[in-house]
Amino acid sequence: MKARLIIITSIVLSVFLITGCGGKKTVEDLEQEAKNLETLAERSQNIDNADEAFKLLRDLNQTMKDVRGIILAMDATYRDASDSKKQEMTGEFEKVNNQIDKSLNTISENVEPFEDEEEVQKMLKKLEDLLISR
Repeated sequence: MKARLIIITSIVLSVFLITGCGGKKTVEDLEQEAKNLETLAERSQNIDNADEAFKLLRDLNQTMKDVRGIILAMDATYRDASDSKKQEMTGEFEKVNNQIDKSLNTISENVEPFEDEEEVQKMLKKLEDLLISR
């Protein structure tokens, strides 16, 4: 399950990268969301039960919605940018994407013991749906 979540996230973020990413302000917004994901990853290290796992995944769901929204907003800026600016944006995006992947990997590992719980399964399904929809 964790591998599937990470792969789907990476694919979605890569698709957005291919279709476009953005300028300074939106990259800063994406960096802030990456920090929020790091906070969730730290919080995931203290999960003791399925209820805590569910709450963490619920917060992750909202954060990933925010990430998706930022990436979609970045698309317009990327399309109008010069080739050199596009390369710069791509580099910035890839750096943030790596931070996001690292946090998602940590969260996946820490939630894995609770994947069999019904509420956790439902939230994981919602995350998958969010990550594969545009």
